[in-house]
Amino acid sequence: MATALKCAHCHEEIEGKPVRKLGKVFCCEACAFEASKQTSSFCGTGDPIARATQAGPMGLKQS
Repeated sequence: MATALKCAHCHEEIEGKPVRKLGKVFCCEACAFEASKQTSSFCGTGDPIARATQAGPMGLKQS
């Protein structure tokens, strides 16, 4: 018997066709979206708010 797939975000067993994104398997588009928000907000992949907080006042990098 095959092992049931579990969602990489909510850890529920996946029923039906899984959603594959970010090299992981999710139970639905909502979980895939939430997981992508969590990973991109801290790694500096283009999130303007993350860049602004890293840059400091007036958008200048602090040294």
